[in-house]
Amino acid sequence: MDNIKILHVRVLQSKRIVAFKKMPIYKIRGIDVDFPYEAYDCQIAYMEKVIQSLQNVLYLSSTFIGF
Repeated sequence: MDNIKILHVRVLQSKRIVAFKKMPIYKIRGIDVDFPYEAYDCQIAYMEKVIQSLQNVLYLSSTFIGF
């Protein structure tokens, strides 16, 4: 069941069921990132830089380099 997401379903007070579209999943630097809609190229590039920065911080903090 890799990369399968269940649709978001909400039951309203009127007992009406509303299903939401499946969120796209982007694999960025080995991490699955859910977006609520189709992402623009600049958003994917931004998330790649954020994830890269976080991975660098985790690496540096685990090796005690730079602290």
